[in-house]
Amino acid sequence: MLPGNEERRQQLEAIAQKIRSAGVEFVLFPETAAVAGHAIGQGWIAEAARSAIRSDQGV
Repeated sequence: MLPGNEERRQQLEAIAQKIRSAGVEFVLFPETAAVAGHAIGQGWIAEAARSAIRSDQGV
């Protein structure tokens, strides 16, 4: 998602609502580390992946 782009955020939120209404999880995140944290919490990726993701981002 592009920071400061309200029009794009609204477009993505409209798409997200359609996806959610079908019973599918759809979450918008401002950056990759937040996505990784969510995926770790869901058990989709291992906690060990967090440091590699942060390294890729220079975090």
